[in-house]
Amino acid sequence: MTNGEQDENLYRQAIHSAKFLSEKIERLVKEEEWSEIETLIAERNKALEVAFVPSLPEILHDEARRVLAQAKQQDKDLMKEAKQRQQSAGVELKKLNHNKKSIQSYLSGN
Repeated sequence: MTNGEQDENLYRQAIHSAKFLSEKIERLVKEEEWSEIETLIAERNKALEVAFVPSLPEILHDEARRVLAQAKQQDKDLMKEAKQRQQSAGVELKKLNHNKKSIQSYLSGN
């Protein structure tokens, strides 16, 4: 195996790893298993860094672009989900605080 073939295999493996990790992240988001997602995103991003170098063989460009586009869309979707959850948490916190004040007012006889 030549150095060029070894490099191509390394890049191909990194692209496939990024794709696999993106799919796993997507599955965990659907299952609302948030504990591993941050670590998986970091691993996926490392794989993308390995794959996206100037010396990436042209034969892998299309596949690499698709995986990068998938990762970028996934990041957008995750940010949207996080904002929605943050807003929902804020609404719930306001409700809880209102209820707490109502209970305190009732207990104090006001």
